[in-house]
Amino acid sequence: MITLLLIGHIALMSASLLVTSLTLLLAIFSFHVPRRVQLANIIGTSGGLAAGTVLLLHHPLDYRCLVLSGYLAAFVAIQLFIRRQSRSLSKQTS
Repeated sequence: MITLLLIGHIALMSASLLVTSLTLLLAIFSFHVPRRVQLANIIGTSGGLAAGTVLLLHHPLDYRCLVLSGYLAAFVAIQLFIRRQSRSLSKQTS
């Protein structure tokens, strides 16, 4: 069970890092990021964070907890930036 959670957590968080980085670059260079991509990234990251939280129950309050919390804060800030940029681009093209 723990092995499956760990594999799922690693896969989802790795995908989250990749997609978040790519969508951030697209937003910085004023490309529209589709809402479906944003939603899929949010859902995948939520799954990875949930799996990470369950894994942390075995080792609470160590450095991994801080790393996971830091990633969550950065992820939320980046998603808000991407959403704002996409909304701004949608208004410009309308």
